[in-house]
Amino acid sequence: MLFRREFTVYASKAVDRLMRNIVQTASALQANKWLAGARLIYDVVRAKRSALGLSTKPFSTWAGLDLDIQQIVAGQKRRNC
Repeated sequence: MLFRREFTVYASKAVDRLMRNIVQTASALQANKWLAGARLIYDVVRAKRSALGLSTKPFSTWAGLDLDIQQIVAGQKRRNC
């Protein structure tokens, strides 16, 4: 029983650390200097669409960089139950 409880605590902390790392990586990707050109194009597209009264997806979605963090977190919570 003691081993199982300690292992569960350890695994939970490892999953939490992994989730923080995933979020940090996603943020770092979006801020990467190599995406400056894509961000410039996005800003022009957004400005033109805005002038027409149209909305534009967020940059991460537009550039295909979205990670479904909510789904990953939900999947981990389901496993831990």
